[in-house]
Amino acid sequence: MMEMQNSLVNQPPQLDHPVIDLPRCGEETVKFVVTYLTFLRDTEQLLSESFIATAQRHRATVDAHDLCLYLARYSQSSVAQLTPFMRQYTRSLQGKLPAEGVRGGLLDGGHLKELTLLLDLQDTALLVNQAKLGWIVLHQIALALKDQKLQQAASQGLDQTKQQLHWLESYIKLVVLRTALMPHPQAVT
Repeated sequence: MMEMQNSLVNQPPQLDHPVIDLPRCGEETVKFVVTYLTFLRDTEQLLSESFIATAQRHRATVDAHDLCLYLARYSQSSVAQLTPFMRQYTRSLQGKLPAEGVRGGLLDGGHLKELTLLLDLQDTALLVNQAKLGWIVLHQIALALKDQKLQQAASQGLDQTKQQLHWLESYIKLVVLRTALMPHPQAVT
């Protein structure tokens, strides 16, 4: 059983990828997309590795172990799903980037401010999610202790973190739309 689980985790499911029609948009937008695809792929890879490490550290807790391995497959599938998009968009930039390659050529130009803002908002959202989980744990403790004041404080903290997360999610969407609508002086050929 363990061998089968490990082989499932190490081999993400094969996905069919249609040929991508690259829209005619500005070079800066394509650079933004490539940078973001790279960021998301790396994040999903790290998440998969984290789930696998957690599963390995907690083998004795069978349900947590099995669920972590299962969830690692989601992230591995996401990495596999993002790869053809990265290839397609990176190919469209061949010959348009400086010698240092994709990473070196992506963070200049009109979208740097928006990309930095987007990544900062996402980092903040991670902290808000961590706080949200903390308030959930504290609420459960308050319920177990039958401490009404602690329950009320935990509920208020949880409500506030939900509002923070809602604002961040909304503003992230706005930043992406604003970036997509920026004028593009050059079209990618």
